[in-house]
Amino acid sequence: MLLLISLLVFGAGFIAVCIGSPVDVVKSRMLGDSSYKSTLACFIKTLKNDGPFAFYKGFLPNFGRLGSWNVIVFQTLEQV
Repeated sequence: MLLLISLLVFGAGFIAVCIGSPVDVVKSRMLGDSSYKSTLACFIKTLKNDGPFAFYKGFLPNFGRLGSWNVIVFQTLEQV
């Protein structure tokens, strides 16, 4: 049962990073370069210039952080 919960929570971390990573990339690019007029302009320019995989730069470290954090927190809450 503990293994199943760990896998499900790790999967939840994976989904969260899949959804959140493009938002983080656009936010980081806008903070680093003030030439973007809007969030949508930054998104479109990134997509045109770097392709769709540019939105997932830094995916593995982010997933490692968030996935392990989810497992630790939910396992701790399960034991309490």
